[in-house]
Amino acid sequence: MARRLRFIPEGGALVEVTCRTMHGRFLLKPSRRLNQIVLGVLGRAQRKQPVKLVSFVFLSNHYHLLLWVPNAQRLAAFMNFFNGNLAKEAGRLANWREKFWSRRYRGRRCQQLAQKGPGGRRACTHLERSRRVGVEDQR
Repeated sequence: MARRLRFIPEGGALVEVTCRTMHGRFLLKPSRRLNQIVLGVLGRAQRKQPVKLVSFVFLSNHYHLLLWVPNAQRLAAFMNFFNGNLAKEAGRLANWREKFWSRRYRGRRCQQLAQKGPGGRRACTHLERSRRVGVEDQR
């Protein structure tokens, strides 16, 4: 199956990014140490490839980011750095040495989500209006 084209119109766009762990395993199990790792890797990725991080949420087996990106190249570079370093650090924490992510990240412009119908609009609106930016609560 061919890869989806990642088109960002001139002037930038709001993009919702989702990435899932291999086989849906709970490799991102919440902990204080993982929170520090996630925030550190996000910060370094933003410093290296400036994008506007609007909102994010990390669950045990996947995450969602809401990003404002100027172009597709910046999104790809940001995600390359972020996914690679997060997999390395979180894999070390979870004692996981195999492939970490199930596939490439899935990035969709919020405009495309809204065109998918009420479910897509709700998902995008929820992320856009999310005031609590953070990582899943520790249990």
